[in-house]
Amino acid sequence: MNRTNIIAALSGIVERSFQETRSLGGGATIHDMETAAWKAARQFGQLMIQAQADEAGNGYMGSRIPCECGAKMRYVDTRSRTVTTWCGQMTLRRAYYRCDSCGASAFPLDKQLCMPAGHFSESIIEAISYCSAQLPFECGSETLERLTGISVSPKEAQILSEGIGAEMDEELKKQAQIAVTDGLDSTSKPDRLYVTIDGVMVRELDGWHETKVSAIYDGVSEAGSDGACADVANDITYVARKASPDEFGAYVSAEAQQRGEANAAEVIALGDGALWIWNLVDAYFPEAVQIIDWYHASEHIWEFARILYEGNEERCKAWVDEQLGLLSEGQVEGLVARLRAMTGLRDEASAGRNDLARYLERNRQRMRYDEYRAKGYHIGSGVVESACKNVVQMRHKRPGMRWSAEGSQKVLNLRTYALNGEWDEFWRNRREKARLGVQGQPKFLRAA
Repeated sequence: MNRTNIIAALSGIVERSFQETRSLGGGATIHDMETAAWKAARQFGQLMIQAQADEAGNGYMGSRIPCECGAKMRYVDTRSRTVTTWCGQMTLRRAYYRCDSCGASAFPLDKQLCMPAGHFSESIIEAISYCSAQLPFECGSETLERLTGISVSPKEAQILSEGIGAEMDEELKKQAQIAVTDGLDSTSKPDRLYVTIDGVMVRELDGWHETKVSAIYDGVSEAGSDGACADVANDITYVARKASPDEFGAYVSAEAQQRGEANAAEVIALGDGALWIWNLVDAYFPEAVQIIDWYHASEHIWEFARILYEGNEERCKAWVDEQLGLLSEGQVEGLVARLRAMTGLRDEASAGRNDLARYLERNRQRMRYDEYRAKGYHIGSGVVESACKNVVQMRHKRPGMRWSAEGSQKVLNLRTYALNGEWDEFWRNRREKARLGVQGQPKFLRAA
């Protein structure tokens, strides 16, 4: 269809749109007008896309073209392919080539137009992937159809979005490898960079497994109502993986490096008492200020108090308040000395006392809370606990959900790219690679 025919067809589309609203008489509402206009816009868009696809030709490149095996592919015939776009379906007529030596086949037009596999355009694949990052596949499919009129089944949504999540995984792996071997550059210069780490359980097909989560953010000092300055979390980004601590550490290090870790005046690591967290911090952030989450430390003291006073909450609270006063003042050694001096305890209380003393001794350098407060540091892990809910639980722990290990990670990748503000850049890079026909290096430099 040439341009003159397109203009004539457009005139017909416009006239039919007006006829639809006129047929309603004086009762046409703005909704009726919007509906008619949206229908006309899609009809025109479908017409334009089809016309431009026809103008691109069928990709015929002669009777023979080179094959990767070294032989020649021969032209066989022209084959049709129907693709769903935002504006409806279009049909491509493509020259088909086949190699008699290795059996490989090719449609040069598909490569010319950067067509993805399957019967959806890339824009629809991006949209359903974004929906799947936020919602269960069934809900994502329904949301897309209600908003756009495009029908993608829940199973298609899963296959398409997990395919994108797998591509993101390859990019994340490359970043982690470079972070460990050569380091990643950044122009960011944070005053304080927080690296907070936690874990959350996710139900997979073979049972419950831990997904490790990190929330990384700038600490920006702000004055409170009492005039004291304290840090506020700014520009939070996330890492979420089911991985060993060492493997997870490489991914966390990659994100921190892109956040400007090397340029930061201070790096602060914050977590609970899990040994794997502090082994990771020692390995990847050896210069970081290490802080045990205040509430986690408090829970250990409460746990022992309930054993000591056999659940008498009034006596528990009085004793705990006194010990937390010491802890708040950074007097960990004094608190340990008090515990060691306790005598005449029954066996359960004695064991609990020893466990608490060992915990405090092991983490005493991470419990200088008086110093931390004076500097305005965060001492609570609320940001990463919120990350566990926001990144993982809201999508992965809905009623009845059970995940394959691979599927869980692919959807986590979709969520972190979306939440970290890296979604659009990923798709821009992906389209550029397709245009160039090569696998270029992803851009790892984060803007200041």
